[in-house]
Amino acid sequence: MVHLANFRPINISEQEQREEAARQHARETLEAQEARLVAAYEHALQQAAHGATDAAVAELRQLLEEPLLTPEACAKSTAAAAATSSTIAPSSTSATPGFSLAQLRVLTLRNLAGLLPPNQCLEAL
Repeated sequence: MVHLANFRPINISEQEQREEAARQHARETLEAQEARLVAAYEHALQQAAHGATDAAVAELRQLLEEPLLTPEACAKSTAAAAATSSTIAPSSTSATPGFSLAQLRVLTLRNLAGLLPPNQCLEAL
């Protein structure tokens, strides 16, 4: 059975696809975005475990391009979490308790480095 998220014309340009994806991301809550990123990370790990290294590398690289996992966004969320924990109670700005987007970025980079040949590791960054 195929589930369709929404209908899209087949003759839509790549620019229009990116704009639609951006609008769809804007409608997602932080929790939904985090869940989507974690699911993509876990899927990439499953592919690597089943021997589909190229597909896993492609998914991990795509994951690193997500706006929430950029170094700037991770630094901002870490700084916000530190400010929040020092003023109120120990907590995270993340919607998932005990979870950090910076941690997901580090895990993604570590697993990507493990899947790439040594001469390609620096190119991945």
